Amino acid sequence: MDGQSRARGVGGGADGPAMVEPVSAPVNAGEDCGSETEQGSEAERRGGEWRRQEERKPSTSNFSGVHCNMQQMGLYEKFPSETPILVEFKKYLVEHLEVPNCQQEVDNVSRMLRYMQPTGDRVNMDFLTETKDYIVSLKRAKLLPATILNYIKNMISFVQFLLTRDVDDQDFHRGCQAYIMLLNTLRKPVSKAHSKVTCKTSYDCLRGGSEDNQ
Repeated sequence: MDGQSRARGVGGGADGPAMVEPVSAPVNAGEDCGSETEQGSEAERRGGEWRRQEERKPSTSNFSGVHCNMQQMGLYEKFPSETPILVEFKKYLVEHLEVPNCQQEVDNVSRMLRYMQPTGDRVNMDFLTETKDYIVSLKRAKLLPATILNYIKNMISFVQFLLTRDVDDQDFHRGCQAYIMLLNTLRKPVSKAHSKVTCKTSYDCLRGGSEDNQ
């Protein structure tokens, strides 16, 4: 037999054909899925991306810490939902300010009122001259500035609602206006703190995005 028709045989002889042993093609390591170094670099890159994504997620431990703080400080206590003035306020939000989903606003006001009036089932107007500072307590509970701003905004809406009820009581009107001015004064430093948090968050996002592109 010549070289073209000859196959390497195992066994076999004159009585039968030889068993043909398959010949494996040589493996070129360069044609594999990549060298170990390249695979390791890819794994490190993906691991870095995962860590950055995890760092950007909101911390559940922070939320649970704030929740515990508010619970311990009595900041979650509210008036009953059927309290007449709160029912009126909710109606005012829906019909006059066109805020259909306003239960959170009502709850925030209810908590502030209950903190300033710990006892009783009906809201009195003594909170307009109350010295207890619910806003300071929210800061101590480690609430974010954005959340504290919502409380202040909701309380301003409530006092503006009160102004629509007793239109002939000038002393009451002056008290409401003075309280709104106080709330606006309290809002300024909280707004500054909120702006700082917003700027820092934006910077961190931009920096994280640039790292992802490297």
